[in-house]
Amino acid sequence: EGSGDISEGERIPDIVKTLREFSGKPGEFSSWRKAVDRIMNIYESQRGTTKYFTILHTVRHKIVGEADTALESYRTPLNWKAIRKCLVLHFSDKRDISTLEYQMTVLSQGGQTITDFYQKVYHHLSLILDKIDCLDIGNEALDVLTQTYRDKALDTFIRGLNGNLPSLMSVTNPTSLPQALNACLKLGNLGVRIQHATEKGSRPNRIPQTNPPRHFYPQLTI
Repeated sequence: EGSGDISEGERIPDIVKTLREFSGKPGEFSSWRKAVDRIMNIYESQRGTTKYFTILHTVRHKIVGEADTALESYRTPLNWKAIRKCLVLHFSDKRDISTLEYQMTVLSQGGQTITDFYQKVYHHLSLILDKIDCLDIGNEALDVLTQTYRDKALDTFIRGLNGNLPSLMSVTNPTSLPQALNACLKLGNLGVRIQHATEKGSRPNRIPQTNPPRHFYPQLTI
């Protein structure tokens, strides 16, 4: 290899330089793994080049402490797929998909804020998607399974909301968790404005019923 090639390979991209270290803390594994996945996907087209090897080598050096020990114990090769599989085995959530699915589907808002309830549902969904992402299945099956659990999470969130929010959500018909959260927050803000107007003496017959007609919230269509 010429010196020019080596020089180019040694230029580590900032996105790799700024990647934080992973020492084996389970709570940090999911976000760290996804960050590396994004990096490796960006440079996938350069697989086999000096630059790709340098990036992979840098990522490996970001793995320290217990995580490094696990990789060394299994003599894990310098290959992101192999490294990822070993780290998932040791540091991902230990519950299986069926358990995580059950625990997600029985969630309800209760005394939580809408945002806190959303975060709890989203956290369970993320854990499930992490498990799915590590299955040895084709991309088409992976996409189908991923969408299935996204739909289940959305259904859990809507059904678990307090009061008449589940029925009001039919106005917006959200197709994703973020859309559902956005719709809930808009409904909440609208409710505050209605209550404020009522306290100022607005006519009672202007207050919407429990099941308002679709045109009452035209701005909620997402």
